[in-house]
Amino acid sequence: MAAIGRSKVSCIVPLAVLLCQVCFGQAPESESDKQSAQVRRVLGNLADALTAGNVSDAMDQFEKGLPDYDKLNNYFHGLVDAFYVTNEIEVLDENDLPGNTKLTLRWALTLTDLATNYTEDRSAELSVRLAGKGGKWRIADLSPITLFDPARGSGGSRRKP
Repeated sequence: MAAIGRSKVSCIVPLAVLLCQVCFGQAPESESDKQSAQVRRVLGNLADALTAGNVSDAMDQFEKGLPDYDKLNNYFHGLVDAFYVTNEIEVLDENDLPGNTKLTLRWALTLTDLATNYTEDRSAELSVRLAGKGGKWRIADLSPITLFDPARGSGGSRRKP
C-alpha cells in the first residue's frame, strides 16, 4: 500500500506545479528550453574555468574524442600561463535536436599579459556542437580553435593598461 501512496503523490505534485505555473502565467519549461539551458551552462563553465585559469575544468567540458583535443588543451595551458583571460560569448544561432545542439557563437577574449599588463582583444565566430548523453552535455566539436592559440597574432586591438 505504501508504494501506491507514493505513486499517487508523485503524480499529484507535478500536476500541482503545472497548475501553479498556469495560474501564475508561467509556462512549463519545454525539453528544448531545458536542453538550451544545459548547453549554455557548459559554455559558461568553460568560460569560467578559463577565467579562473583552471585548464582541467575547462577541458572537462569537452568530449575526449574532440578533434584537436590535445592541441586545444595545449592552447588553454598557454593562454592561462601567459594571460589573465576574460570571455564574452554571444549565441548567434542555435539548432537543438534531441541529444545534439549546434551553435554559432561570437566568442570574444580579452587577454591581459601577466608580465606587461598589455591587453589584447580577440574575437571570432565559432561553430560548436554539443552532445548530451545520460543527462551530461559535452562539447563534441569546436572550430576554429585558433582563437585560443596563445601564439596567434593579435587580430584585434592591443592597449596599454
